Amino acid sequence: MSEKVLGLDIRSNAVSAVLVLNSSKGKSIVAYEHVEIDVEKEPEDGVSHAMEQIFEKIDPVGSTCIVSLPPDKVSYRNIRVPFRAEKKINQILSFEVESTLPSAIEDMLIDYHIVNEFDETDDADIIVAVINRFKIEFYLNILSLSNVYPEVVTIGGYCLAYFLTDFYDLPESWLLVNTDACNCTVFFVVNRRIFLIRSFPVSSQIPLRAEAVSSGIEHVLLSLDEMFNLDCFPEKIFFSGCKIEDDKFWHTIEENTNISVQPVNLIKKNNIFDIDTFLKQLDLNELDLNELDSALALTFVKPDRFRGINFQKTALSIKSFFIEHKNRLIKTAVFACVVLLSALINIMIETKNLSAKVDNLDNQIKEIFTQTFPDVKRIVDPVQQMKVKIKAAKQNSFLYGKSEKNISAIEILNEISKQISDKLDIDFQRFVIGKDNVLITGNTSTFNNVDDIKNRLDKVEFFKKVTINSANINRSGNSIHFKLKIQL
Repeated sequence: MSEKVLGLDIRSNAVSAVLVLNSSKGKSIVAYEHVEIDVEKEPEDGVSHAMEQIFEKIDPVGSTCIVSLPPDKVSYRNIRVPFRAEKKINQILSFEVESTLPSAIEDMLIDYHIVNEFDETDDADIIVAVINRFKIEFYLNILSLSNVYPEVVTIGGYCLAYFLTDFYDLPESWLLVNTDACNCTVFFVVNRRIFLIRSFPVSSQIPLRAEAVSSGIEHVLLSLDEMFNLDCFPEKIFFSGCKIEDDKFWHTIEENTNISVQPVNLIKKNNIFDIDTFLKQLDLNELDLNELDSALALTFVKPDRFRGINFQKTALSIKSFFIEHKNRLIKTAVFACVVLLSALINIMIETKNLSAKVDNLDNQIKEIFTQTFPDVKRIVDPVQQMKVKIKAAKQNSFLYGKSEKNISAIEILNEISKQISDKLDIDFQRFVIGKDNVLITGNTSTFNNVDDIKNRLDKVEFFKKVTINSANINRSGNSIHFKLKIQL
């Protein structure tokens, strides 16, 4: 089954796009476009105009879109955490980088790249990438005007560094230097692992830019030595990005860094793409092809398997998913409605059957009530009326608040109150009237008081017998806890 993938590399000064067809015969480039952004216009107008030109020549409909943003818009931090679980890493990332951010953490999007992902260690070395969410929305809103909703949003040059080892026979350690008119991003790779990402501004003038790039590379190498103490030095520098027509640019960097320089030119790797016919139709020279490298590398991303830096993890991704899969979602919704309607009809039938059963039970209850209480002529709610009748019958034999001897609680309390002196230090805690007895629980200051209470209650006429069930000193040692049982 064939699949179209659109790689869209957005830079500060240009936009590159490559449309690739993946089929059983391999990969083939369908279309390519590179458009400079008019920097004299407002940023939104300049990028929108460039996108319009791109999509006039490349039809994005039906393709999986992978986008990279200008790497200079992103901040990078290298940190180490004592665990590797993604859930734990996501929980602590914002706390680790919050103090270094130029804006509130709520305004930022954070993702990360695990350097030692496949090492068998507990610690994880992480490259944290942070971008202002409004910058992401700026580009995504412009793309949405052309009905383009990317599944992955990453950093310019990142995927090129990520996949470059699959395309070339590379040394153990190397640098990828990705440039545009005014910025440069360096990726340091050792043993197929990206260890460091740094961006810095450079001059738009070629001679000054070469010096700035050389200086930036030296600073990156110093940072590497301080952070990782790696016993290796980059053996080669791969260049990609904007067109460099002056050969002195390359020679200056080689002389300043003592590292050989080679342009990537990924599009000319004939073992990857079927491009012979395609190149014949284009008026391209070798240096122009550098502008396509990052966009072309994006087409190798598999969104469902990509474990690198991806900022498309927001509510916008949900919105884009809905719009892109609108037709399929509508079909699913229609099917769901049919299922729900069938379920509703089934519920209505069951409800009708249950209603018939309830009516039958009501008739039986009414019949039983009429047989039990034939004197009742007006029947409204037979269940409730039967409860009232049963309660009344029970009260006739044993009224609530009275003992079995038909002595009311008020009478019992009155007699106890009469017999016990106000001068006694007594705290009653519980008073329970049973069928033929009364249980009293309380606290007093001395054992003599307990005996005194018993003796006084023995004088009540309808108290057959008063017994001290227990009398013990409380744990606090300040009072006597007693229990009395009065036989009625």
